[in-house]
Amino acid sequence: MFDAVDTNARLLISAEVHEIESLYEWLCMDRGLARVAAVSPADSRDPSSMSTLELINVILTHVGAAANLALALAAWRQSRSDPGVVTVTRPDGQVLTIGGSAEVTSELIVAFLSTNAQEAVSPTSQQES
Repeated sequence: MFDAVDTNARLLISAEVHEIESLYEWLCMDRGLARVAAVSPADSRDPSSMSTLELINVILTHVGAAANLALALAAWRQSRSDPGVVTVTRPDGQVLTIGGSAEVTSELIVAFLSTNAQEAVSPTSQQES
């Protein structure tokens, strides 16, 4: 499945305002992810927002990047007492919403990022239960 991941894909990750900075720092410090993806703050879609960081931009630069991103997000969610909801948006506009239990996060993200994600995940959103 990993060889079906679109390399050089730009993803947007969003989370609740009080969690997004923690998630950004976590992703930036993940050495495995740093080797295969570029993580940076993304411009807010809401110009009236007061928050300095609302979205995270991730560019996958290697076939293994999806697995590294999935593991990093899953580890961050497991480290939180209440991880809230994280949303991953693919370049084609498809959205994955992750909430609830953190156990299946990595498998769900890798499936969503694969090029045949339409078979693995609902095209508009998927709520993890």
